[in-house]
Amino acid sequence: MGGKEAKQPFFKLKALLVTRGIKQREVAGFLGISDASFSMKINRKGVDFSLTEIQGICDFLKISADEFFLVSGSQEWDINNIA
Repeated sequence: MGGKEAKQPFFKLKALLVTRGIKQREVAGFLGISDASFSMKINRKGVDFSLTEIQGICDFLKISADEFFLVSGSQEWDINNIA
């Protein structure tokens, strides 16, 4: 399939939202994006979160970007498609 690996959804972030009882639409509203856009980004269907959105998510949830947005098994950011 073009040699491009499928991106995995942000499972850890999704689990945190469920654990804390936070709806995706709440985070989307805080970021100023649509529910649909947030859903597509968290599931990695198309464009990824921008660096500004990642910072907003971290501020809203009081989490570390390193813990929730680094590529699994790596110490590098997945910035290939970050706007």
